[in-house]
Amino acid sequence: MKQTTRHTKILHLLLGFLIASTAYLYLEYRYEQKILKAFISSIQQQKSINKYNEESLALAAMDKTYLQMRHVEMNAMEMKLNLFDEMFNSPLLNYALTKDGACGGNSLVLSQILNGMGISARPVQMKVNGKFGGHIIVEAQINHK
Repeated sequence: MKQTTRHTKILHLLLGFLIASTAYLYLEYRYEQKILKAFISSIQQQKSINKYNEESLALAAMDKTYLQMRHVEMNAMEMKLNLFDEMFNSPLLNYALTKDGACGGNSLVLSQILNGMGISARPVQMKVNGKFGGHIIVEAQINHK
């Protein structure tokens, strides 16, 4: 009887942790989506952008991503994340709000922005001296090319 009660308490504790973790991750996802939509909206509201031309949108997204990353670097926002934040914080937030990541971070943010605008994109690794990961760039399909 005592063993069953103990197992039930442990099960309830684990279930509570699972529910809390799921709620946290969902809120984090929603927050990341808001940031992504804000990036996209600010790009599409630029007067010099042709919203119907994929190349124009992609170049504006690349410029916006570069300026955001440069702004973060210039402000020296070196937000060192603790273990909990590293485990549960989304990659987009880590790269867009801190200066960690360099080419990989820029590529991840840019590819998510492009995908959010309906342009198929993905980060890809380049080989340097025969090893992958020497540099990360974005591959995007623009005007079916």
